[in-house]
Amino acid sequence: MIEKAICNALASQKKITLPDFGTFIISWKSASFSEADTQLNPPQEEISFEYGIENGESIIDYLVKNYGFERNVIDASLQEFLENKNHDLESTGSFDIEGLGSFSQNEEGTFDFEKSEGYSIEYPILNIEKVEAVSLEEEQYDENADEDEIDEEEKERKRVMTPLLVAIPVIIIAVIAAWIFLDKDAYKKFFGEKSKTEIAQENTEDLSESTDLSSEEEDLEESVDNTTIEENDNQINDVAETKTSNKNSTSSKSVSTNTGSYHVIIGSFNSLQSAEKRKSELTKSGYSPKILENGSRYRLSVSSFANQATAKAKAKSLQNAFPGAWVLKY
Repeated sequence: MIEKAICNALASQKKITLPDFGTFIISWKSASFSEADTQLNPPQEEISFEYGIENGESIIDYLVKNYGFERNVIDASLQEFLENKNHDLESTGSFDIEGLGSFSQNEEGTFDFEKSEGYSIEYPILNIEKVEAVSLEEEQYDENADEDEIDEEEKERKRVMTPLLVAIPVIIIAVIAAWIFLDKDAYKKFFGEKSKTEIAQENTEDLSESTDLSSEEEDLEESVDNTTIEENDNQINDVAETKTSNKNSTSSKSVSTNTGSYHVIIGSFNSLQSAEKRKSELTKSGYSPKILENGSRYRLSVSSFANQATAKAKAKSLQNAFPGAWVLKY
């Protein structure tokens, strides 16, 4: 119990006295460099013993104050402890205190204390381990080697990446060029413009619709021939009213009125908004287009003539600019 109490006391207050024997002291030892093994030893605390000097708290007072033992019990335990150590001293010339070190009697009749092998308490705040010393030249050589290795890795990365950075744009350009070469309308598709084929299809649809309207007009004429004069008058009045209504409604929409001329049609649209958009584009290109309302469709004319033959000749001459252009009497 006494040996353990000594160790506990030294851990908390760095000094403890055994009455009629001496005092154990924990002292501070600074960091030191060992030339033998080229190591830097961290700061630590070491134990020493001063024989016959009692300048610390008694182990008896320590146990009574901190553990509540009876003083006479502790005193008896201490006497027993010292008697056992004296017996060991007479038998072997030395005795040990577990965890601290060993005592031996010298020629002067006093005691010499030697701490246990490897005993030390490293300073807990610093928590520093032993460090092996390395010359500055070796350390500088290692740093230069690391830098050279990093430079080589960077060069290798650039050597691999440079061809890739050049090849990717070349591949993209080659793919676009091949697409444009194989598809004649690819350029207009790429930039959102209509191809000649699409314009021709629209004009063909317009021509078909115009043919259908002509057939309907012929049928209407036949039916008119078979009706009474009174019905003809009613139809004429209805047509006149319809034309007047159409004229009033379209005048605010920039739609040309029916003049009986022959118009060169280059486009047909379902909505007036689409027709006006295309009209604006043609106007910017130098044409003088007109919008003709025909049934539910809006026809876009770029030229108008009083003579049908002249209009057809103009439509033929515009086939390169407006594939599928055709003539409408309006």
